[in-house]
Amino acid sequence: MRCHYIYDKETWNVHIPGCWGGAIYGPTHCTCRSRPPQTFNEFEKQEYRENLKELSKQIRELESENSRLNRIIRKLLKIR
Repeated sequence: MRCHYIYDKETWNVHIPGCWGGAIYGPTHCTCRSRPPQTFNEFEKQEYRENLKELSKQIRELESENSRLNRIIRKLLKIR
């Protein structure tokens, strides 16, 4: 396990240490080898990008669904 942050509804961000440097001195003194130390700003930026990617995917799906439904409506209007 490596040092990381989690969101908490009450405190917003919580540092979860995965090494002694992170546990004793905080995230700036992390000694985890799996990844360079991540500041809270970098963590938020990463979370923002992941959320943006997910929302963009949902927007594309909704636009596709909207186009499909518009085609169905046009066909129904032509029939009448």
